[in-house]
Amino acid sequence: MVALGISARADASCIDDALATLDEAVVLSRDRTFLLTDDVTTGTLVLEEPRCVTVLATATNERATVNAVLRTETGIDLSRDTSATRHAEVRFCGAAGLSLHWTLRTDAPTEVDYVALAGAPSPLPDWGRSLGACFSSTPGVRGTEPDVGRPPAGPTLEGRATFFAESAEAAGYEEWESVALAIRETGNHAFNLEGGTCYRFWAGAEVGAVNLVLVAPDGAERIADRRRAVDAAVGYCPEVSGSFTLIVHDEGGTTEARVRSWRQRVDPPSDLRGPPARAWAESEARNGPLEVLARFHLATGEALSVTREGEGCRTVVAIPNEDAWRSRLELQLIREDGSLAASARRVAGVARLQYCGGAHRLRVRMLRGRGHLIVAEAAQ
Repeated sequence: MVALGISARADASCIDDALATLDEAVVLSRDRTFLLTDDVTTGTLVLEEPRCVTVLATATNERATVNAVLRTETGIDLSRDTSATRHAEVRFCGAAGLSLHWTLRTDAPTEVDYVALAGAPSPLPDWGRSLGACFSSTPGVRGTEPDVGRPPAGPTLEGRATFFAESAEAAGYEEWESVALAIRETGNHAFNLEGGTCYRFWAGAEVGAVNLVLVAPDGAERIADRRRAVDAAVGYCPEVSGSFTLIVHDEGGTTEARVRSWRQRVDPPSDLRGPPARAWAESEARNGPLEVLARFHLATGEALSVTREGEGCRTVVAIPNEDAWRSRLELQLIREDGSLAASARRVAGVARLQYCGGAHRLRVRMLRGRGHLIVAEAAQ
């Protein structure tokens, strides 16, 4: 961090006189405020282009101490000045799109003059010498120029990718493809997705922000993540196979993005094919690995039950096989006294309900149709 030696000549009129000679684009913010002990004042700057930003502050009370912190919008400290002096300076250089938040705090009642500058005060052009004279007995600033564009402290791109990979793998996915995309407003990559299989996609950038959009073969948008963050992620389970396009949008200074994808480790029961197999895959994507509890063959009006014991919460699904795919069925949860605790009718191929702890009886009723079905559960 650049060090500033400040003298009694550092006053508001000196600063105003120096700033009056500057290009308006250089002065990002200028104000003064009165702060009580431990009061704070804050401000926000968004870099519209790659540049360095410096925030300078001084207290008029010579016995007061001013501290300053410059952070990202996620709370990562970029620069901090906690020296026991009545002046403070924080500085950072970053890429376009970076949102910077600065905070000033004092330990005694005082008026505080502060200014945020683009690029100042190092290196020193002519106007920098004028302003530097307000903060030092000798015009000028001591210190070295920080590297432009150095990434903020905090999780690296690789670290964020690893965190997402671990969560995907814990949910039953395996890594599929990894590509690096050059971004010129957007970057596209085509993926051949299989119907009945679920996928997860992640994109991240070193600096800046990205969005993700998944487009179907017919050109329609299927799912998107528009949170405008350094990372974006989407998940999708296509019903039919085809070539889908993942579009990465630059939302703030990104020139390259890393794209990684995972597909579900699908191993449906051998007697499930077609739509029932897709229903199984989607249920595992939503609830985790399924364990088969029973296989039934039911006709209209018939019902069969399975008794379950044990602690913890579980999700139960009833999935018809191909011969019963057009049937209507109901999944019921029966208490020990025989009363009905919950019920769910088949929606989009699956009847699903949840229960927690104790002994329960699961009953499946065929409302209309006939055929085979599977009852399975996933621990929550």
